[in-house]
Amino acid sequence: YLVKLDSGEAISISAEVLLVESLHANKELSKEKILSLRRKGDENILTNKIIHFISYRARSKNEIMTRFRLKGYDSTSIQTSVDKLESSGFVSDEAFARIFVNHLISEKKLGRKAVYFKMIPHKIDKAILEPILDELYLKNPPEVLLKWHIEKFKKGKKNSEKDQRKLYNLLMRKGFLYSEFESFIK
Repeated sequence: YLVKLDSGEAISISAEVLLVESLHANKELSKEKILSLRRKGDENILTNKIIHFISYRARSKNEIMTRFRLKGYDSTSIQTSVDKLESSGFVSDEAFARIFVNHLISEKKLGRKAVYFKMIPHKIDKAILEPILDELYLKNPPEVLLKWHIEKFKKGKKNSEKDQRKLYNLLMRKGFLYSEFESFIK
């Protein structure tokens, strides 16, 4: 809705803010109140955009903050909206980490090192990440993941030294430590 100021200027305020603030026609507002209403309206719009953004898949707080900072929103408004969504359970780094790490381990069959590298852009706290990794690697032991990669690699290949190097490089790229797969290769 457009609200006309005494100066003749018109500003846009969302219907939600008008209802929450119980505003009606011909009500006089101070300049500070008008700016406060505008900020609340902008934050409501931003919150709705964030909800739309997270409706496709779970996102980390850092991913949301980065995305909307790049779109030109100020950090304070983004943080306020994210905090509101976090308190209502729509945004959770723990839920995001559980979903993403589960995908990386059970679907992509990555080792712990690769999972850590994939989580760096999301800036998930290690206190959240470690228990999730421990739990998921109990369900999907590294030995089982290694056997899967080795069997897939060896289909139709000879056991040459060149193939051994390729397998070694593959397992390193998949995030496994040499100490984990040394016995499997030999």
